[in-house]
Amino acid sequence: MAVVTATTERANRRFLQLIEELGAEEGAPEHGWKSRVARRLGVNPSYISILARSVRVTVGADSIEKACAHLRLHRDFFYGIRNPASYRDYVIAGTDPPYKAWHEFRESPIGRAITEAERVALVSIVVPDGSEPTAAFYEGMLYMIQKRLTRSEALIGIEMSAETDRKLAQKRKPKG
Repeated sequence: MAVVTATTERANRRFLQLIEELGAEEGAPEHGWKSRVARRLGVNPSYISILARSVRVTVGADSIEKACAHLRLHRDFFYGIRNPASYRDYVIAGTDPPYKAWHEFRESPIGRAITEAERVALVSIVVPDGSEPTAAFYEGMLYMIQKRLTRSEALIGIEMSAETDRKLAQKRKPKG
């Protein structure tokens, strides 16, 4: 028996959302839309029929992997904390992450100067809990990759940012 977690439920809901969105693109409820959606996802048309009728709501990890591969989707579409408006926001263009901060970083002088190996290393970093990184995050990680920032310097920076966060939280507390 499969263990159902919040992440599994989120992935299930988003897979159904994906079927609905692709169905709209493929002319649902017109005849043949389920077959066209199945082809786009790399799954069996009967599987789409079962999910579309809500007979089965558990989506297998292999189906999610097929969808990611066939549509070139970033896995955050299924597993990220942010609620996606459309799967199109998660289509990987040249294997870049879907974050706004990534594009800001790439447009900066530092981001434009990175090597392909550095780009590959940066896009492979997974941000925990669906958090969205900042451009400064990518810059800091780049410095670590380039060994221009040591682990101890990074830890000092993290401690300093945590202290700044605490001070800001204190200032925001309502008086009364």
